[in-house]
Amino acid sequence: MLAKLTTKNTNTDIKKITSDDLQNYIKTNILQEWQHDWLLTDNKLRQIKNSVKTWSD
Repeated sequence: MLAKLTTKNTNTDIKKITSDDLQNYIKTNILQEWQHDWLLTDNKLRQIKNSVKTWSD
């Protein structure tokens, strides 16, 4: 999955993706789909964001 992540600048090296880029990607692409399927609560979304932040640090 990480290999598919890119920033708006297609010349950006994959290693330069920041935590914010990753969170934005997850928020706009993955969480939207999950919300339709599972109707996640705000609390659950916060937990996912926190785990992403921890993982990417």
